[in-house]
Amino acid sequence: MVTMFEFEKPILYKAVIHTLNKYQAVPTFSTFEIDREEEMTYDFLLKHINSLYHSREMKWARFQEDSVVDCMMTDLDQNLDAFMEVTKDISSLLHQVIYENSSTLPSCDLAFVLFEMSELLYFGCFKWNHKRFFVRGKEPTKDGNIWKLSNTEDLYLANRTKVDEGFLIHLKHKDIALIDRKYMINSDEVQLLGEMLLKSDAGFSEKEKFQEFKEITTNLEDKFVGEDFSQKAQVKKAVLDSVFEKGSVHIPTVIEQAFEEKSELKNIYENAFQKANLWNEEIVIPETTLKKNYQKQHIITDEGIEVNIPVHLVNETDTVEFVLEENGKWSIVIKNIDMMKEKYPFLRKVLEIKAKFAKQLL
Repeated sequence: MVTMFEFEKPILYKAVIHTLNKYQAVPTFSTFEIDREEEMTYDFLLKHINSLYHSREMKWARFQEDSVVDCMMTDLDQNLDAFMEVTKDISSLLHQVIYENSSTLPSCDLAFVLFEMSELLYFGCFKWNHKRFFVRGKEPTKDGNIWKLSNTEDLYLANRTKVDEGFLIHLKHKDIALIDRKYMINSDEVQLLGEMLLKSDAGFSEKEKFQEFKEITTNLEDKFVGEDFSQKAQVKKAVLDSVFEKGSVHIPTVIEQAFEEKSELKNIYENAFQKANLWNEEIVIPETTLKKNYQKQHIITDEGIEVNIPVHLVNETDTVEFVLEENGKWSIVIKNIDMMKEKYPFLRKVLEIKAKFAKQLL
């Protein structure tokens, strides 16, 4: 799915928090909305709106035809004063979905927001699970105080708490930005918000797309490429080139560059990505991951010798050459070396200084 709506600086109009307790039959509702002068809470929720939208775990979704929440959003769009009632209805629906089907899922809080971006209205929800902690407690006695530890289970959030679960909904077009988690309910692993509450169909998140891409390429390499380091490096180089040229991995371009025309291996890769519904997806790879996994071809021999070769040099036979010997073993020939450098020369210097100091002590 493509981007549904663009992010602009949000203006927060309404906010409320309700509690879902697994030991109670119904949610505990807030009586009033959060006062707009409550700056700390409003600032925290604004950060969550920004964090959810820009998270690599966010995926775009659309309501299915039988979604109750879809109807709630239509009612809210027509009457913004229904905000509190809508948040209570969603809380009750989720409470029923969770605790009538599972006794093991934790209690949680739901924060709801109504906000504006570029003069358009959005509805949002963030789900925070309660956590069990040990806390220090004071027990007064007639002779003084006793400090001890006790268990507590409640909502605990840090300033940098990331969004684990939540959604933002465009009230007019019903586009959904969703972050979801899987839970075991009735012995099935389900997406709690997307599948059970919203009744929506979702695409891939950026994180899921990259994980799927990485898993497919790893499996295909293990099964079909084997020890053909040149071909492995070609795939990595094609990934790098695609990122530098387009800003993301465009799979048809990568496959076209990495494999010879009409080769059997090319067809295998094409079929695998089409089957996974990734063929037309743009895959964003974090810069640190790109540097760590795609700039060099890492080779370890049976004898434990490690070699890191920049991928753009793997097929430069005047620099590096892979030779398949008659006995079926590979040889790596590194050519035209001007200078050999140690990776950590300062360590040798440190050892020399320690040795010299030890001799002085003797």
